[in-house]
Amino acid sequence: MNNKGFTLLELLLVTTLTFCIGSVSLWSVNYIRDLRFEVVVDEIYQSFVQARNISYATDSSAVLTYDEQSHSIVIRTFNEHHLPFENILIELPSFVEANLNQSLRFNGNLSSASSGTLTLTHGNRTRSMTVRPVSGKITLY
Repeated sequence: MNNKGFTLLELLLVTTLTFCIGSVSLWSVNYIRDLRFEVVVDEIYQSFVQARNISYATDSSAVLTYDEQSHSIVIRTFNEHHLPFENILIELPSFVEANLNQSLRFNGNLSSASSGTLTLTHGNRTRSMTVRPVSGKITLY
């Protein structure tokens, strides 16, 4: 008696295992993307806080802009003669969408800042970074 096929139980077992492994791996990929999104948001926030502190300490200006062509955030620090002395380029992953209503700016000597909001989106997750116009406080929510 030659048995040349699989039993229904064997097929169900292999199908169930394949489905379980696929589900776990799909969840892992989404979890890793969520972590990468949070790392990008934190990197932008920390870099802009550092640029603000440099701006206040050296009586210079700091500006955050979004470059649509390179899909990246650019943070520039200018000295008192408006010459750039530090540029930070943060390339955004392809799954992150960015929206900046106007460039965010700090001026030295704790003078007023240019208010605005940078919104970063990944799927149904949204994080926003806002600069308050008078105090220059950066809020991440």
